[in-house]
Amino acid sequence: MQQGKNRKLFLGGAAIALIIALTASYLLQRDDMKGFIKSNGRIEVTPLDISTKLPGRIETILADEGDYVEAGQVVAVMQLDSLEAQLEEAKAYFQQAKHNADSAKAMVAARMSDKEAAEAAVSAKESQLYAAERKMKRIETLVKKGATTEQEFDDQEAYTRVLTAEIATAKSKVLAAQAAVDAAKAQSVAAESQVLAAQATINRVNADIKDSKLVAPVKGRIQYRISEPGEVLGAGGKVLNLLDLSKVHMTFFLPTQYTGLLVEGENDGTEVRII
Repeated sequence: MQQGKNRKLFLGGAAIALIIALTASYLLQRDDMKGFIKSNGRIEVTPLDISTKLPGRIETILADEGDYVEAGQVVAVMQLDSLEAQLEEAKAYFQQAKHNADSAKAMVAARMSDKEAAEAAVSAKESQLYAAERKMKRIETLVKKGATTEQEFDDQEAYTRVLTAEIATAKSKVLAAQAAVDAAKAQSVAAESQVLAAQATINRVNADIKDSKLVAPVKGRIQYRISEPGEVLGAGGKVLNLLDLSKVHMTFFLPTQYTGLLVEGENDGTEVRII
């Protein structure tokens, strides 16, 4: 009795398989399948390596094989201790350079003040000389009239010569003050350059820190973890391999007898269906 039951199940299964086979044959031979060529091929995705820009040790990897990641997502971080120390050093140098630049500006202002004082001294001596020369002319007139002595004229003339010499000295001080101003301005320019150099160093180290955080260049799927945390890599060392899902293509193998029926680039409605 059990054998009869098994025989019935076998016959039932065979009948179902036959129906499926006939249905598939019918579908494949239907008119709407005419013109289709059955063959095989492979789907390929463009792989991308996520690599280091700078040499260093891998601190952590934030993505595993098979994970989907977005463009710009951080997937690995390199060790940052050395770069962070460089950043602190650069910031300290920047503060020092800025202090030096401020001091240089103050020195320029002081030297400008010294120059103005020297120029004021020249003006004062020139005013005294002008008054002394006028007085000397008046005394000369009085001497000719016999109203005063020649000694008074000689004294006034000597005083005038002293003022002339003092003016020459004062003008030399103006020139020295101008040279000091020029030197102070040059030091100020150099100090400002040091500030710019310090800021550039800060920007460079910040850029290196940013580059030490490896990001996915495009949206895709992690295929391989090439390296592991703790490994030391050189510049360009590969950490992860990413499949760019926006660039998927298929290699289709066409039977030889059909190759002459297709023209590359022809817009004739040719299409590929994956079944």
